[in-house]
Amino acid sequence: MIVDYLLYGAGYSGDLRKFEYSPETIEYIAKDDQQHLKHGKELKYQAVKNVTFKVIKHPHDDGKSYLLAVHEPANLADVGVAIFKFKPSPFED
Repeated sequence: MIVDYLLYGAGYSGDLRKFEYSPETIEYIAKDDQQHLKHGKELKYQAVKNVTFKVIKHPHDDGKSYLLAVHEPANLADVGVAIFKFKPSPFED
């Protein structure tokens, strides 16, 4: 089943992504390593770095639970803001 995750750490701060459900970990590309093309800038080739995110079921004030994918170190202070902003689907067992 495909579920919503809010990603934290490895360059992410609450970004919403959809993945096949995994109760423990997921693998994804570190945002720090993603290159953005800019006009007039030389393209530098670099290896893509996959990192492991630990899956956390986060209970929220609205009484629902949401899935977080966390790569340490991560600042989880704005989880409520990310839930409000990105509107992930709550996780139901």
